[in-house]
Amino acid sequence: MSPEHFGSCYETYFHSAQQSQAQVGHQLTIGAFLEQLEAALLEQGLAEQIPQSRKEDEERHFYPQIHARWRKGQQLPGRELLLVMMAVLTQLGGIRRLADADAWMEAAGYGQLSELEKLTYLPSLRAISNDGKVPGGLANPYPGLQPFTVEQSQFYFGRAAFITEKLLPAVQRKPFVALVGPSGAGKSSLIHAGLSPQLLRTGDWHIIAGRPFRPRPDTFFHNIVHTLFPRAGNDRLARDARALQQGETSLHDLVNAAVDTDAFPHVLLFIDQFEELYTGLGKESEATAIRFWELMARHIAQSEAASFQLTVLINVRADFTGRLLQNGVATTVLQDNDLFLGPLSQAELAEIIEEPAAEQKIVVDRALTQRLLDETGQFESHLPLLQFALHELWKTQRALTLAAYNQMCGNLEEVLATHADRVFQTELNPAEQVMVRQLFLKLVQSVHLGDSLQFVKRVVDRQELADIDAAVIELLTERRLLVASYDQHRNLATVELAHEAIIEHWQRLATWLEADRAFFIWRADLQAPLRQWLQAQDEGLLLRGAALATAEGYLETRPQDLRAEEMQLIQASVALQATRQQRQLAINQQLRRRLFLTFGAAAVALLLFVVAVTMALNARAQAAAARENARLASSRQLAAQALTYADDPELALLLGLEANNIADTIESRFSLVSILGSARFLTRAWDAHDTDITRLAYAPAGQLVASGGLDGQVRLWDVAGGGPLGRAMAGNEGRVLGLAFSSDGARLAVTGEFAGIRLFDVATQTLIAELSGGHEFWVHAVAFSPDDKWLATGAADHQVLLWDMARGQPVEPALSFHTDEVNELAFSPDGRWLASAGRDNQIVIWDVERATVHRVLLGHTDWVSDIAFSATSERLASVSFDGQIRRWRVADGAPLGEPLDARQGSLSSIAFTPDDLLLISAGRDKTIRLWDSATGAAVGDPLYGHADEIRALAVSPDGDWVVSGDRVGKILLWDLRGDNSLGKRYFFGEAPLSALQFQPGGALFATASRDGTVALWDLAGRRQMGPILVGPAAGIETVVFSPDGTVLAAGSREGAILFWDVAERQLLDIIPAAHTGIVESLAYSPAGDWLASAGTDRRVVIWDTATLTIRTESFVGLGAPVESLTFSPDGSTLVTGETGAGRLLAWDLAASPPLSRTIATNVDWVHRLLFSPDGQLLASAHADNTISLWELAGPEIIGQTLGAHRGEVDAIAFSPDGAWLASGGRDNVVILWDLARRRPIASFVNHQGAIQDVAFTADSRYLASASADGSFIFWDTE
Repeated sequence: MSPEHFGSCYETYFHSAQQSQAQVGHQLTIGAFLEQLEAALLEQGLAEQIPQSRKEDEERHFYPQIHARWRKGQQLPGRELLLVMMAVLTQLGGIRRLADADAWMEAAGYGQLSELEKLTYLPSLRAISNDGKVPGGLANPYPGLQPFTVEQSQFYFGRAAFITEKLLPAVQRKPFVALVGPSGAGKSSLIHAGLSPQLLRTGDWHIIAGRPFRPRPDTFFHNIVHTLFPRAGNDRLARDARALQQGETSLHDLVNAAVDTDAFPHVLLFIDQFEELYTGLGKESEATAIRFWELMARHIAQSEAASFQLTVLINVRADFTGRLLQNGVATTVLQDNDLFLGPLSQAELAEIIEEPAAEQKIVVDRALTQRLLDETGQFESHLPLLQFALHELWKTQRALTLAAYNQMCGNLEEVLATHADRVFQTELNPAEQVMVRQLFLKLVQSVHLGDSLQFVKRVVDRQELADIDAAVIELLTERRLLVASYDQHRNLATVELAHEAIIEHWQRLATWLEADRAFFIWRADLQAPLRQWLQAQDEGLLLRGAALATAEGYLETRPQDLRAEEMQLIQASVALQATRQQRQLAINQQLRRRLFLTFGAAAVALLLFVVAVTMALNARAQAAAARENARLASSRQLAAQALTYADDPELALLLGLEANNIADTIESRFSLVSILGSARFLTRAWDAHDTDITRLAYAPAGQLVASGGLDGQVRLWDVAGGGPLGRAMAGNEGRVLGLAFSSDGARLAVTGEFAGIRLFDVATQTLIAELSGGHEFWVHAVAFSPDDKWLATGAADHQVLLWDMARGQPVEPALSFHTDEVNELAFSPDGRWLASAGRDNQIVIWDVERATVHRVLLGHTDWVSDIAFSATSERLASVSFDGQIRRWRVADGAPLGEPLDARQGSLSSIAFTPDDLLLISAGRDKTIRLWDSATGAAVGDPLYGHADEIRALAVSPDGDWVVSGDRVGKILLWDLRGDNSLGKRYFFGEAPLSALQFQPGGALFATASRDGTVALWDLAGRRQMGPILVGPAAGIETVVFSPDGTVLAAGSREGAILFWDVAERQLLDIIPAAHTGIVESLAYSPAGDWLASAGTDRRVVIWDTATLTIRTESFVGLGAPVESLTFSPDGSTLVTGETGAGRLLAWDLAASPPLSRTIATNVDWVHRLLFSPDGQLLASAHADNTISLWELAGPEIIGQTLGAHRGEVDAIAFSPDGAWLASGGRDNVVILWDLARRRPIASFVNHQGAIQDVAFTADSRYLASASADGSFIFWDTE
């Protein structure tokens, strides 16, 4: 007998009964329990067992002191009284197992229960099985990898205290609650099977639950409305989603419409697996996150005044909280509204193991419970494994015993992997196993959490799995490795992994993921641009540059792993690239001439801007400095985020600079260089207005730009100086709708939401005149004639007026033809024509002298938003909200070619360049696009920079500059003459460059082209020096300077080697048939007395440079053509690299014939070889996208692989100081490597074609690269 143990049991079971009653909405007090006990004793005819007490009134009752004495073990009830007490506590849910009743009886000194006592007093606890055996026909109480549902709540145990003490009170009094816990902690089960039943039993709560971020985060608002109104039509869903997103309706309003809040005054909206928002891709997820937290902030603010309680409850993985807290609004919302779900105690884990079986009257083997407790420990990630093990024991072993567990697997860590491997190996044929590998790779995606890349599960639309046999998916679903769902209202079928524990604990899947890590990450990165392209079918969203090179590689090597839409995107991108190369030769030549000009003030302004932003962000970074590992994680995360904002370079630059300020990491450098390289042509940005910019105008002299906005302001901007001129012009109220400079640049006409036309003196920025008495409504458009004789205005009254500027009066009658408001006006440069356009979708060309209609142009299907004449006055271009660009012949009004579908959404602006070669358009998609005005072909890539819709655009009089303004008041200045990145592109001719080399110790460098020409350039000024050196028309493949810099040798594509005198620019000699194929590589010996050559004819030859005769060609043992060779710094060794799966061979030149030493075999195709300056390292560039570094000095050859390119590596160069290695590849990228750490430190991305050659200046300060796009670039390595 143990009175203390008796009292402990009593207190435990009474407290458990209180919790059970609370779950059904009842409160169990001490008095209520004792009354029920007394009633039970009377019912059993055991009135004599009721303890006697002094009577304070006429009714018999128990004093609370008796309860206290039982709790403390100070008084023990008799056997019969204890049996009735146990019966009552069992009915109240306090005692759940016969083992507990036996223990209590023993503590009281009465021994174990007899079978008759069990049958009489505790029939509901009599176990079907006391030995752990599971008979057939019973429902499995363990859900395995799936969360518990409301219907399974009777089997849910382990979190009663957390629910009662923390979660339930929070939900009952707060409008928003975030349940935070580790993956696998059971958050979804806690809500569905633990919290929900308690709320539902009250009768006052209505629960709405869903996963609105599935299958894509950007559909959240649509899905949340669908969750509220599952039977609503698409129009209703779209309307309510838009209203909710834009704040036009509140969450309370929608819930009130969906739920009878009179019957249910409390509503719980449960958003399951909230982290799915942050496993989405790119800016879509970021934008949805911002909108969600803004919605929650509004919801909390509106809750106090609401007529009913609405609580939004989310559950989220703890490792995603860092992502949440990056949003300031989220930080505010989460403050005091988050609950952390901590680890389970040993007692709670025991409940999870034993109590579900006890509900089915099965006793779990105590030895099994202890083993599972030991293996689970405090690791929340093991809880899914625990549930899975118990589920499988019940299902397959039909026993909850340690012996059955040992027979099944014997280790919790291996239970899931064992099951998955058994299914994979025994139930799938080889072809199906290949499918499963492809399937699981599609069901997993990668996300950045802190400074690490983690794999998480992905919900996939069943349509994406068309290449996977449906029977395979069904089998894996039956084996509980997958979950297949179907939403009949949305007609959406999805598939996902049953739990992320599969990713963590199935080693086979982990091996697949690691083996395909690069492909997997690439594919995840592809989803955002793919989704955008599928929605818009916009050429501007196709892949280009390094992204296209990588995609082409996967298209060639892994077509079976690509989905149909991915292949469509890649093939369309390849086709567009080929088309562009064919159609823009003439345009490219002119652009290249412009690109040849120097940066001038634009580059200085950009650098000053970068410095200014860097200084500002440095101060902020220093203030926020934390521990080193936190700084590195934050820097890497920001750098990765910066790269997702390709269409918003300013924001990307700020993020990249902030990342670099926090910590100078490889990732931050890469993001900065990539961003600056991608912001092509962008020179300057001005925060000009508080809201939409409505008009921009260039002054005729090209020095000033005028801007007008919806804020009613007009400002002048100094293009050269880079800032505003004075304050906004006074005298305007209401929105500015029209702007125009006079042809002499002295006056600026302004129209808007005010009467008349206002004229300002540009020099003084003062109002000098106001024209009135013409239009009855607002004037939308204004334009000066080229001779300033006329001022044309178009207005909301459908009229066009010509004003005689000498008299300041309108000419009668008005030009009347339009049937709706006139938006746009343009005079032809010769002054003969005036074009007007408006909301009636028409364009009217007026004869100015006769004041009559010349032509009416019909074709647009929506408002015509802008019109522009060509410089010759012979053509007119127009754009419309219908998204089309149309070109017209002015003489007869005939359309010129088919409309150009710009795929920019609604178009706002169009302009010709002064030379008439280009059309420039801008619109809703935030890009500027260049077009061949004659053919309509797109020229180059879209110009990214704006963060919102572009509303206005103007071209400088010389055609070198474009200014654009957007919806948020920002003006961007673009320099069409050059790409303003860290390196400027220089062009020579139109042919692809094949080689670039610096003169040793000199002031020159040479470039070679595939058209057979070689140019020598001044290193200081980057100017071509002297005449072009002309070689064979078949093209020059490689060039090399002699060690003394006096001779330039060149290898041609037809087998000749040419020698030029560098000083005289004269051809010295030629070996006409040095090889019978392409001369792939040339190398001078350090002393300059030998020249080695290699060709596609499988020959390696060493030539005597004095006589140009063969010294040796007896390189015995070459097995394949040699594409590259190099001399060691001491000249004693020649290294050759073979093509195909060839070899690296080192040849001892002292021997005759040379003896070979094998450096490596079966290396992928060797494109380039080079020794380091000190001769300690040999670098080789390969077709498998890698670089190998070989240490040859020791007794053993040691090799190390460097991988960062996404295309074949064709070019390498060591810096003269030996600190860096540069590489260039077919991904159009140049990478700078730190040789000491063997890590990349920068990546340069401004080329539009494969990199053919790279070289350092003698001081290692500059790195030059030559590309197949016909350009070379100098990069400042500092």
